[in-house]
Amino acid sequence: MKHHPDHGGDAAIFRDISLAYEVLVDVSRRILYEETGCYDNGKSDIIANTVAQLAVQAFEGNADNPVAWMKDQIDGQRQSHRSDKAKAEGDMEKLSARLKVFVSHNAQTDNSEAFELITGALEGRIEALRAQVAMCNDNIEMGDRILAYLNGISMPGRPVDLGTIGWPGMSDRIGSWRTCTTA
Repeated sequence: MKHHPDHGGDAAIFRDISLAYEVLVDVSRRILYEETGCYDNGKSDIIANTVAQLAVQAFEGNADNPVAWMKDQIDGQRQSHRSDKAKAEGDMEKLSARLKVFVSHNAQTDNSEAFELITGALEGRIEALRAQVAMCNDNIEMGDRILAYLNGISMPGRPVDLGTIGWPGMSDRIGSWRTCTTA
């Protein structure tokens, strides 16, 4: 807790500690770290892993258009991160303004211990909000990169049973289940 920004710690050190924790609790990342000494091979691996996980979910989930579903999931996450970023920026602006009023009103206080405690806590929270905004920016950028990675990839419509669309004798010649695109 001593490195947590809410308690006056350094946000960069806290991010490093948080990343180490994420690597330790994620089995695949921990194994990669134990085997290679690297916890990640860069953002391109994150993109590839994200796309692979989404692809499995989309295709196993039997989405009508798995690629469009994947893109929708990424875009939804980007929108969520944009919303989180706007809220954090608003909270940071409001808290900064209130801190400024508090400091100017209590600049000559005799209770410097309480004053320093309160201002330190508020400054720590503002720093945590800055870190949250930076993380949201990173996540938005990652979403942009994933969508760019998926650019040009498409999927035809849902497979249909050709034996059920009213073509007499067709299912006998080609089998009851063939993939084609729906119009």
